Amino acid sequence: MSFTRSRNLLWLLEKSSNQGFLGACLPLREDVLLVFLHHHKEQRETLPEAAKSTSLKLHEMWEKANLPVKAEQVIHRNIRNFHNVYVSLKKEAKRKTPAAVRKREVLKGALQDVFNIASGKIAEANVAEEDLAFLELQRGGC
Repeated sequence: MSFTRSRNLLWLLEKSSNQGFLGACLPLREDVLLVFLHHHKEQRETLPEAAKSTSLKLHEMWEKANLPVKAEQVIHRNIRNFHNVYVSLKKEAKRKTPAAVRKREVLKGALQDVFNIASGKIAEANVAEEDLAFLELQRGGC
């Protein structure tokens, strides 16, 4: 059974899911959600398995930047929490109330932020100044 291209587009993201992270920038929240949904919907992984697979790919990208990251379980939880926010807004997709529209707009704006998994103790870690500058640049937008 073939599907049309528009049917493969994900709600609110208006993109289809990705197998991995592309580019030289740290992954955005949108990228993380697309990879997570790829693992969950297309690879048929359970939610915890999809969070783990996404977390491993996310961890690889942050290792390339030589930045310390949070514990694996915390990353899984952050991914699942972000997915839960997406799902709860998706349930309200047809609502036209000002509050529902505002929530969707806030999420759309947040999708363009870096999915930050930097350790809270990054200042205490022995991280090169250029790596810290790279992180700040990424947080500002790639």
